[in-house]
Amino acid sequence: MAGLRPSRAERVALCDLFDAIGPDAPTRCAGWTTADLATHLLVRERYPLAAIGLVWPSRFGDRLETTYERVLAGRP
Repeated sequence: MAGLRPSRAERVALCDLFDAIGPDAPTRCAGWTTADLATHLLVRERYPLAAIGLVWPSRFGDRLETTYERVLAGRP
């Protein structure tokens, strides 16, 4: 990972870790698996309109949940 920006290197390392331990491994977030955590991070970074539901769930929570479901269904 030499030559990568630190943030990119961290993402690559995290993806490698998720690949190594699989989607059903527990995390330190109670009740979350590695698939849940990866989905959360992906939605937060790539779907900003859905991520608004993290801070304003009463207004945008449905959009957030729909995006989570779509991302989980479409990725191994």
